Amino acid sequence: MDLKDYDYISVPKELNAAIEKGINRGITYKKDKQGHKKWRLVVATIIIVGGLTTTVANVPILAKELVKIPVVGELIKILNFTGSIAEGGVRNDGLYINVDSYEEESIDLYFTRNNNLESDVPVYEFTYHQYPYELEMKLQGVRGFDIQAVKAKLEQLPLVKDVYNIITLDDSSYHIVVAFKENVAVQMEEYKNPGRLHITMTREEVRENTTPRYFVQSETYANNEAMALSSESLSADYPHHIQKTDQGNFVLELGPYETKEEALTWLKALEENQEIAVKWHIAKRKIGQSPK
Repeated sequence: MDLKDYDYISVPKELNAAIEKGINRGITYKKDKQGHKKWRLVVATIIIVGGLTTTVANVPILAKELVKIPVVGELIKILNFTGSIAEGGVRNDGLYINVDSYEEESIDLYFTRNNNLESDVPVYEFTYHQYPYELEMKLQGVRGFDIQAVKAKLEQLPLVKDVYNIITLDDSSYHIVVAFKENVAVQMEEYKNPGRLHITMTREEVRENTTPRYFVQSETYANNEAMALSSESLSADYPHHIQKTDQGNFVLELGPYETKEEALTWLKALEENQEIAVKWHIAKRKIGQSPK
């Protein structure tokens, strides 16, 4: 979109200077595959100026363009969560996930309703795993998501190996996994007005003990409702996650555990629970490896 297109947008007088400043800050470039520079305009969303609050949804022409590009908002918090869990967001429902990537080491998740950007991000829980290297993203209150479009976009990033979603029984919840070729450090910035999650992933050397770990692993599943039902039957008493195998199937998995004895203790507890109709075994693998 050319700058002249903005001549047709009615903007409150108090926002003129702020919007011009945002546009100037938002001009970035990206090299294409031949090394030429492509200039890209990123328009800043202005949150509060002189006590006047506005959202991009008030400007239909601008909103239509912003659902295609990352936007600036008000920074709420920064989370570094490699090896831990990042949580946040505001309870919501009926949102659509939009994902874009304009840098080699980052992605942006932003959220719309009826093509209008939401002011807050929905409730989220992100976890980084190292067996294998994956970013697991759980988002509540979302009912629309084009996994194929997101997969095609994210797999252009040099560190990304695979992108897939995991079936859940909640039609307002999405469970997305980004698999990496190597270990990464993950940092996330949460924004509001509009709501956006900016996730940066950079290469990081593995510094911890790389001794193989043990897992309690289920039989394999397709990515279907049967797998989701088995996962739900475990409840919070058996902390686990769903993992894609190197053959493209899925397993339920508890761990990692440092010793086989610890894994056997959990295996015994699962086998003694008559309400859990799942076959289990002990698995062992190195850091970065997927289950077989």
